[in-house]
Amino acid sequence: MTRRLAVHAVTRGGAALGARVAGALGGELLVAEPVASAAPGARTFPLPMRSAVARAFAEYDGHVFVLAVGATVRLVAPLVASKWTDPAVVCLDEAGRFAVALLSGHAGGANALATEVAHAVGAAPVVTTASDARGTLRVDLLGRELGWTLEDPRGNATRAAAALVNGAPVLVVDEAGGGAWWPAGAPLPANIAVAPSLDGADAARWAAIVAITDRVIRDEAVLARAVLWRPRTLSVGVGCDRGASADAVWRAVRDVLEAHGLAPASIGAVGTIDLKRDEAGIVALAARLGCPLRLFDAAALEAAVGIERPSEVVRRHVGTRAVAEPAALLAARAARLLVPKQVRRDADEGQSVTVAVARAAREET
Repeated sequence: MTRRLAVHAVTRGGAALGARVAGALGGELLVAEPVASAAPGARTFPLPMRSAVARAFAEYDGHVFVLAVGATVRLVAPLVASKWTDPAVVCLDEAGRFAVALLSGHAGGANALATEVAHAVGAAPVVTTASDARGTLRVDLLGRELGWTLEDPRGNATRAAAALVNGAPVLVVDEAGGGAWWPAGAPLPANIAVAPSLDGADAARWAAIVAITDRVIRDEAVLARAVLWRPRTLSVGVGCDRGASADAVWRAVRDVLEAHGLAPASIGAVGTIDLKRDEAGIVALAARLGCPLRLFDAAALEAAVGIERPSEVVRRHVGTRAVAEPAALLAARAARLLVPKQVRRDADEGQSVTVAVARAAREET
């Protein structure tokens, strides 16, 4: 993991142990001035350490305190803001027996950091978040390392997490995740069922639903208890009039996705012909979606398999019978289109934008 890590110590023994942790994990050792001689090269701070911790708290992604849990709680408590923004905090006792994940266990990575610290010094990791302790799903992190996006339109994440750890029935609908959200071969907790589709799901049977899908969900009964994870399974192929604005390109793509019930957060790539590499509207689209812009030359587009709506007019202009369709297919490494070419003339600006969508082939894990 790429991160900035601080290791704090206030005693000579703590400084020696902290140096081992910092060396093993690539962190920076911060020690109290009175024990600086025990850790040559360490960054020093004056006692009392409250002001030093306040200055350093946001500077690092993770903190390891070779200090008692109670003392660490008192130091960091005034600095805590949100589990989505707080750095990871781990406590390591001076005897090197226990590495305790104290703050931001999931989102900040303290659970993983505690395990790393423990391995570095031969300690036991202490992780108390319920989903980790009970070996069940972590709703808020299920797809994060896979690059998926969490959507919680009805604020159900806490409800789903509680259902999981309390043993209530939870349905995981894996329409687009290929099983990557759970270790291969590992048994699922008894209260979790898995379905390949939301179609026909009886939402009332489940305390919570975790849906892994690139489709827009409109069923209110499902949304009332669902948390959505969006894998980057879709690729959009785009062509447009020269000079089409960013707004016109976005409106066309948005309208096509909406008409076909597809989620923008699941777009993993935008594809087009290399002649459009500097087309501002298309470049802006990729930036807006947070995905790469993939460029293909005319020969590659012409040779693509799966084109449904070729055009001789397009061939005369750019040397290939299609742009949006083959660009979507090639960007997704797919053999067939999910949405064939759709032409949208922008009502506000009069520019034409062509859009096609392909879904990456699903690979089961």
